[in-house]
Amino acid sequence: MQQYISPNFGERRDGAIPQFVLLHYTDMATAHLALERLCDPDSQVSAHYLISRWGQVFSLVPEDMRAWHAGVGSYAGITDMNSHSIGVELDHPGGSFPDMAFASVQLQALLGLLAGIMGRWSMPLHRVVGHSDFAPGRKFDPGHQFPWAMLAAKGYGFRLPTKIDDNLRARPEDLSCLGYDLDVHQVAACVEAYAQHFMGRHSVPQDLFEKHLAATLACNSKLLR
Repeated sequence: MQQYISPNFGERRDGAIPQFVLLHYTDMATAHLALERLCDPDSQVSAHYLISRWGQVFSLVPEDMRAWHAGVGSYAGITDMNSHSIGVELDHPGGSFPDMAFASVQLQALLGLLAGIMGRWSMPLHRVVGHSDFAPGRKFDPGHQFPWAMLAAKGYGFRLPTKIDDNLRARPEDLSCLGYDLDVHQVAACVEAYAQHFMGRHSVPQDLFEKHLAATLACNSKLLR
């Protein structure tokens, strides 16, 4: 791990401690450019960690401090996600090449980082979410190519269903069980964020969404009690 010091951070507010890991993509051409931006005082943005597509991990902000990565949004009733999360930026061109897969070595580095973070903060393993889950309609990272199923297979994040029961359906309002704040965000934006995270696609027919959501809620029932 390489240490860089970003000036863009402050104290966590109201005694908050990290409860989530929030994943981002950089939406920039190279890790070097992202590193420059995350450490530029004029940018007013930062993250705790940056992982290059070659698997290099850069530590930018101490974990006990409040990095500036989440912005405006709400998830699980939390609006100041900066105070309640650790932000991890993944080197990826994002919107310029949205279909580009994440590198295996980068994902392995992420798994190692998650193990350390969640152990240090006694964080429930399912509390790994995307920027798009916190700010649906405004943010789309880490994107539909991010392999949430791989993360789930290693025990991180919500489980993804492996089969769907055609006889079971859920309502869009049930997205709140997964943390989506429907009182803050438009339902359509939350459905899109769900489709990206749990189905790896931008949009989904209503019927398929209802069946898939029911399957997701069923396979995560122990976590949602």
